[in-house]
Amino acid sequence: MMAAAGGFGVVSFYSIAALFSGQEKLIKRGENAVRSGHVVEFGYDADVGRIHGRVEASMKSTTYACEVWQRSI
Repeated sequence: MMAAAGGFGVVSFYSIAALFSGQEKLIKRGENAVRSGHVVEFGYDADVGRIHGRVEASMKSTTYACEVWQRSI
């Protein structure tokens, strides 16, 4: 579940951009997956700093589990 704080999502756009800095192709692929309806599930677990989801492959016969863990600096 994505929580909101002050009208913004828990994960800021800056954090996402910094995480994928220099990897614009991955951002574009993610946008295409959302636009084409291939994102089956998406969530954020604030207690452990984990973004998780399931994404269908382009032919929709395979589903992939995806995770991104946030680390403290």
